[in-house]
Amino acid sequence: MPRPKTCAFPGLILCTAVSALSPAPADAQTLPDPGHRFYVDAGTTGGGDPAHTAALGMLIPSSLLPAIPRRAGPLSLHWDISLAHWRTDRVQGGHHQFTQLTGMGVWRHPIGGADTSWFVDLGLGITLFDRLYRSGTDRFSTAFQFTEAIGLGYRFGEGNAYEVSVRAQHISNARIKKPNPGENVVRLRFACRF
Repeated sequence: MPRPKTCAFPGLILCTAVSALSPAPADAQTLPDPGHRFYVDAGTTGGGDPAHTAALGMLIPSSLLPAIPRRAGPLSLHWDISLAHWRTDRVQGGHHQFTQLTGMGVWRHPIGGADTSWFVDLGLGITLFDRLYRSGTDRFSTAFQFTEAIGLGYRFGEGNAYEVSVRAQHISNARIKKPNPGENVVRLRFACRF
């Protein structure tokens, strides 16, 4: 029996977009430039046919959207480029292995103002597998997929050079072609500035 998969991110993205439009006070602070960051992360899907993934990536600050001062703290944009390895189970035993390239635009919002170490990330992007993804009885019909993610993280160290976050990511082809089972992944990430 196929497991249901749904994307729970649209409501959260809408709420964040509405809060981004709230006016800023005249003395609003701006985020310090986090700089380029390198990261490693690992994650797994849930359900009866779990898949496991590990990724190397880079976070690149974007000049397309400078930090926007807001009453709740500045909202900033960065690019998230990653290369991931996936391992899934075959129906008859054994494993499938896949390589995935992902590019996302990620909006970062500090929780509790500009000086806080806590943040929320909201991301939207595209991803490409080296071949059609399969996990157990689930099978994607396209190697090209869309992806959205939400993360909760904490910055620490001298000048907030390090960060850890937990992220939920959804991957699907937005019904370009069927079947489109989609995949939901929970990831743990460590990033450092260089």
